Amino acid sequence: MTLLALVAVGAGCRGLSPRLDVASPTDGLRRQRVERTGAMLLPGGGVRWRVTSRADVGAWAWPDGRIEVSRTLVDRLDDHELAAALAHELGHLFDGGHLPSAPHALAGGASDLERRADRIGCEVLVRHGIPPAAMPRMLAKVAAATRDPSGELAARVAAARGACPAPPPAP
Repeated sequence: MTLLALVAVGAGCRGLSPRLDVASPTDGLRRQRVERTGAMLLPGGGVRWRVTSRADVGAWAWPDGRIEVSRTLVDRLDDHELAAALAHELGHLFDGGHLPSAPHALAGGASDLERRADRIGCEVLVRHGIPPAAMPRMLAKVAAATRDPSGELAARVAAARGACPAPPPAP
């Protein structure tokens, strides 16, 4: 045993810490699910979809066209709710001018960036035949998972219920 190892053991180290980014057997399935859902929402591409090992329940959009979704979020959502989470993140990219062909919802005046992304996401869902009720359901699951300490998510759930009405029946 080397001197460094003896010092480490003497100091109470139990060996290498586990890495949080080590892929699990189901990570490939998660990634495929996210990529398939993302391609359905944005068929022309322009976004790099990624599943992260972050322990947070969340998703994040980056100006370089990358959308990351945590493993924990992917595991908590059904397919329509996952589409709602991805559509919300696309809303941020459309709103920021990082993607072309922004939905009509940008003409509105939502002052809060998160609610605005929710509204844009609802329009993306409707455009692709996904029930817009998936948006408030997804937000409610995130609120429950994070315990929503500020109450912000509960307010967004209520706002999304009004902003994401079911489309009118076809004539």
